[in-house]
Amino acid sequence: MTSCTLIAGTADGIRKIRVRADGSASVDAYELREHAVRGIAVDPFDRERIYVAAGLRGWGLHRSDDGGRTFEQIGFSDYWCWDVIVDRQNPERLLVGTEPPMLWESLDGGETWSDFPAIDSVSSRPNWTFFHPPFHSGHLHGIAICEERPGRIIVGVEHGGLLLTTDQGESWTDVMPGADLHRVEIAPDDPDRVYAGAGHGLFVSHNGGESWSAIEGLRGRYIHGIVIDPVNPRRMLVYVDSRQCPVFLSEDGGESWQPIGAGLPSSRPADPVRLHPASPNTIFYAGDSGDGGTLYVSDDNGSSWRDLELGLPKVWRLENLD
Repeated sequence: MTSCTLIAGTADGIRKIRVRADGSASVDAYELREHAVRGIAVDPFDRERIYVAAGLRGWGLHRSDDGGRTFEQIGFSDYWCWDVIVDRQNPERLLVGTEPPMLWESLDGGETWSDFPAIDSVSSRPNWTFFHPPFHSGHLHGIAICEERPGRIIVGVEHGGLLLTTDQGESWTDVMPGADLHRVEIAPDDPDRVYAGAGHGLFVSHNGGESWSAIEGLRGRYIHGIVIDPVNPRRMLVYVDSRQCPVFLSEDGGESWQPIGAGLPSSRPADPVRLHPASPNTIFYAGDSGDGGTLYVSDDNGSSWRDLELGLPKVWRLENLD
């Protein structure tokens, strides 16, 4: 295994984790204390620039220009930020999903923001809800931009539906009204193949998000994380909130699944699975352990796992920095 760096978004800020070639690991940075990190986005053109979305505990959107050593808040001081993504074709373009529920766009790296007011006209909007005070309203996360289909954005609502626009947000359609959506991922080899993780299973679309079907092998499971191998897009991982087995692997684009996480602790509604950026058979998983979190690694495609013994807070989000 080659060395790599991970960013863990935890219940108490971020941890920058260095995993070495000998399999050992250490925490190299600890920032944004007293913020629960719900979303992380790394600029694909400048890996020193990191955006962090905070919510439930703490507020707002934060940006680092030095690889996570320091952060500044760049907006949304009165909002919970649940997700943030960077456009892979234009790193100055950001999308942020918030609670109270809205999707926001910046075209200047987060200096200024505009919303998509047509979202409030979606037919399911009055029924969006979330159990936690003070807002008790749904939030937007699981944001996907389809770079090959200009104007197409897909966004999940927890709890509320799956929103699709094909005209850059001038109008929106709820293609899965009432559903509890968590994550949306577009296959890198086919812009019309899209996956959505929901509270009642994993769904796939073959027409860019306009219609969806449930994937039988995961029907009824609480899916909260989707990872597609960028080198081999037929290879996928999903995180399932389950005490029996929280990690599942597919080698055929989601048509069939095998459990590879038996014995690992659940991570509740989190996104705790990532592939090693250079070693495809190496998988990282952050599970709950008592009052905190534990980072595990598998070097054999999920056949076995070992504890990296870092003593982390509860991990809500795991991302690659390299």
